[in-house]
Amino acid sequence: YGTVTFRDGWMAYNGYLKPSYYDTPVFHPVKVYKKIVIGKLNWHEYHFSSLAETEGVADDAVQYLNLENFDATEFPARILDFRQLKTLSISNHRTYHTNTHAPLRQIPEAIGQLTELQGLHITNCAIAELPESIGRLAKLENLNVSVCQLQRLPTALFQLPRLKYLFAFNNRIRELPEKINLPKLESIS
Repeated sequence: YGTVTFRDGWMAYNGYLKPSYYDTPVFHPVKVYKKIVIGKLNWHEYHFSSLAETEGVADDAVQYLNLENFDATEFPARILDFRQLKTLSISNHRTYHTNTHAPLRQIPEAIGQLTELQGLHITNCAIAELPESIGRLAKLENLNVSVCQLQRLPTALFQLPRLKYLFAFNNRIRELPEKINLPKLESIS
């Protein structure tokens, strides 16, 4: 139980330890400080929660990026530099219950260059369409574009060989393409 912070090359843990052998909770305060050399860290499994966190990290080391409470109007071009990105999540939960959307209106055609993507989650945003280049994401297994303003899904999306989960509920989609070839699809909503 506690918090981990990183500042000026130092990692700090401030929290508590709870011995597992006590019936009643007994918490012991703990503070740990460790000097860290950023360049020597393995970031490949780290889940970044902001673009600021990626500063100083090699582009190919950023594989998981989760931008919650995203309120920008444009897709950050910096994301397109992360060619090894496996999971990208962009959402705004602050507006979820107010019937409004995050102001993000467009996903660039260049998203198709992120060919390592396995999970793409863009929820509660004002996007009205996805680019056809989504069809180049051959490793994509999970696509969640729920609670947006999509009027249609790209035809190429329905040809993705590994897509298992497609979530597109609470949109304005009225029809699907006639030709659908999703051999791995397990769930759609």
